[in-house]
Amino acid sequence: MSATTMVATFRVTTPMFCGGADGRSAELRPASFKGVLRFWWRACAWSHFKGELRKIREEEAKLFGSPDTGQSRVWLRMDQPTVPSKRSHDVLGSDGVRYLGFGLNPFDGSTRECLAEPFDLTVTLRCRGVAPADTELLGRAVTALGTVGGMGARSRRGFGSLSLTRLHVAGEDQPVPTSPADLDAVISGFHGGDPTRLPEYTAFSGQSRHLVLQCDTAHAREVLDQLGMEFADYRRRKRGGWRSQKLAGDHTIATRGTSSGAHPKRIAFGLPLNVFGEKKPVEPVEHTRRASPLLFHIHQFGGKAVAVVSFLPAQFLPKGKSAVTLPKGDRRHVDGGAAVYQPVVDFLDHLEQERPFTPVRQVRR
Repeated sequence: MSATTMVATFRVTTPMFCGGADGRSAELRPASFKGVLRFWWRACAWSHFKGELRKIREEEAKLFGSPDTGQSRVWLRMDQPTVPSKRSHDVLGSDGVRYLGFGLNPFDGSTRECLAEPFDLTVTLRCRGVAPADTELLGRAVTALGTVGGMGARSRRGFGSLSLTRLHVAGEDQPVPTSPADLDAVISGFHGGDPTRLPEYTAFSGQSRHLVLQCDTAHAREVLDQLGMEFADYRRRKRGGWRSQKLAGDHTIATRGTSSGAHPKRIAFGLPLNVFGEKKPVEPVEHTRRASPLLFHIHQFGGKAVAVVSFLPAQFLPKGKSAVTLPKGDRRHVDGGAAVYQPVVDFLDHLEQERPFTPVRQVRR
C-alpha cells in the first residue's frame, strides 16, 4: 500500500490554552494535535466497528502505534504560525467566557498564557501502509475535530475551537462545511449505530445528539460568552419559572444527604462537582473524574460564527463502580444508563427555545 497524504487547514476561533513544558506558557505542539486526533478517531470508531472494543483497540494501536505494534503509521507535521500570546486575565473578562474557563486563571495569582485567536493552522498527515478504509476513517476523525472539537485546556467548553476550512486528501480537495446547514448535515452523519446501547467511552452513537445554533452576533468570542451565560444560568438556577425546578435540591443532597439515597442531578455534566460551602467535591468512587458528555464548539464561516453543542453520552462510570462520594463521605449509587443524563437533555431542549439562539434544525427527542 502506498502512502497517502492528507492536508487539513483549521481556523482557530477561540483562545487556545495549549501549554508548554512549564504549564504556563502557550505553545503549539504536534503531540497535542495527535492526542486530540486520536480522541476523535476513537469517537468515530465506535459506530464504524459496531462497538467491538477489541477491534477498536487493535486498529488504534496499528494506526497510531503502541509498544506491541511499533511505530505509528501516521506521520504528522504542523506549521508553526506566528501567534501572539495573551494572559488568561486578558481573555476571560466577560462573565460567560469566565464561567466556561473555570480553572484557567490560577488561584496563586500567577497568569497562564493562551494563543490568541483568530489564526490558521495547517497540519499535514502522511499515512504509510494504511488501507483506503482506514484512511477514510482517519479523514472522518479530522472532520469531526474540525466541526465539533478543539485543542488545549477546556476544549470541551469551547476553548481552542478548530474550524475546518480545507481538507486535501491524495491530491483532491474534499468538501467542507460552508454554511450552518452544511455544518449540521456533516455532524449528523457522525451519529449512528444501535440506538439502545450506550458506548463504553465518549463516542458518536445512536444516542448522541447535537445542535447548531445561530446567534445575533458574528464574533466568535461573543458567541462563546452567550453560550456560557446560558449554561451558567441553567446550572445556577437563578431564574424563576419551570426551569428553576429541574435541578432543585442538589445542594441539599450534596451537603446533608437524603433518606432516599439520591445523588445531585448536576453530576450529569461531569465530575468532580464542586459544592458551595464545602471543602470536598462530589466525586466518583475509585476515580478522579468523569469528563463531561456535553461539548461546546464555536465554528466560523467567514464573518459568521455559530455555536455547536454536542451530547456524546457513554456509560457514566465503569460497571460495578457506579457510585459517587458526597462531601460528608456518604456514598450514592448512580444508574449507569441513559436516565442519569436527563439534565443534559433538558439543557439541550432549553437551548432550542431560548434566545439569543436559533437552531438550524429542531431535533428535540
